[in-house]
Amino acid sequence: MEPIFNDEKFRSNKSVINDCQLFIAGTTYFFAHPKNRTLENAYYHFGLMFDSLHYERNKKWRDEMFRPIKEFFPGVIETELLLAVQLGKNSNFEYNEVEADKYDPYYWRIKKATEHERDDWAFFMFFGNIQGLFNGDRITEERLLNYIDKFPELFIQNQRKQLEYNFNFFDERGYYIEIEESTKLNKKASGIYPAVRSK
Repeated sequence: MEPIFNDEKFRSNKSVINDCQLFIAGTTYFFAHPKNRTLENAYYHFGLMFDSLHYERNKKWRDEMFRPIKEFFPGVIETELLLAVQLGKNSNFEYNEVEADKYDPYYWRIKKATEHERDDWAFFMFFGNIQGLFNGDRITEERLLNYIDKFPELFIQNQRKQLEYNFNFFDERGYYIEIEESTKLNKKASGIYPAVRSK
């Protein structure tokens, strides 16, 4: 895996979808079921939103995207901890910025969260991050699978069914994922948005 995420090298479908209504509707439907209202799923969704850069950050996005989950887990994860996890800091909120800057940030986050034995919500967030990139066609299938291979084996074993469910529910590109000993990514249909496609 390349040490630095080179956006020029990969696809850059940014802000090409200005109507996020389907994403909002899907979010509302997903969290309408009580079994989906978990801290881990909330952070999966947070990661997914964070890197779904193919959506224009317009007024509807800002005003409505958090609404379905806004009140679920207020204050459970402190902002300082969230930022530390996203940056790959240790339990003392320290990290080597020079070293971190050498690496692809997604690879770095997963690697450091593994080293620091972060809770499952953090890895769910990272899984959401990489799905957001993939939904926007900003990373290849191969790169998505490479990221998944970096997650802790025990986490994948324990959470694979929920991760499959989440990924397949929020897929926008017509893919179906199966997470077994080796992860399989199967193209089953056309994507939702013709504007999001390989160049």
